[in-house]
Amino acid sequence: TAIDTKKTYVGKAFLDESKKSFVVNIYQPVFDGSKFKGIMAASISLDAIYDKLIAPVKIGGKGYAMVKDQKGIIIMHTVQEQVGMDVIETRKQVFPGLDFTELEDLIDKQLKGEEGTALYHSYWWGDNELKKVRKLNAYSPVYFGDYFWIVAITMSYDEVQGPINTFLVKIIGIDFLIIVILYFLLSTFIKMKRTKEEHEK
Repeated sequence: TAIDTKKTYVGKAFLDESKKSFVVNIYQPVFDGSKFKGIMAASISLDAIYDKLIAPVKIGGKGYAMVKDQKGIIIMHTVQEQVGMDVIETRKQVFPGLDFTELEDLIDKQLKGEEGTALYHSYWWGDNELKKVRKLNAYSPVYFGDYFWIVAITMSYDEVQGPINTFLVKIIGIDFLIIVILYFLLSTFIKMKRTKEEHEK
């Protein structure tokens, strides 16, 4: 794809089994005029992005931010054991007997690429004893060409003090930071390409 379009291509996130974390590859084709010379590639650990940009987002005592891919696979989460899970199907296998009805409705909207907020009943997945609680969730898709990630912020409804719009502002801020990082990486590739061309001249 990068060769055909002659543009930088951001690959889909995939699970690096050895490191138990998701990785994204970025590809930059190199051309000398119209002649293809090769591809520069870089791998980015999503753990690093999560730790620096998303994990510090705290809302209330238990609130957290997470990221899923467009198939509902958790690629970034505050509870490491959740990473790699299908947000519904794997949880049903790990936690049989729990009520997932409202969570399924929320995830269905997210996987359709919608943006919004939701009030629903679910569980705090990191707790030793799972109890049904009321949660607030703000979510937004981040598009990368023909696929997207879902950035979501979850908090306890009992801790809500300000307007729900505050959550959307935080989501937009995370979206912006991810885009800035990708822009920085792309501009670095372009500078590397120009430097290579200058050296060749």
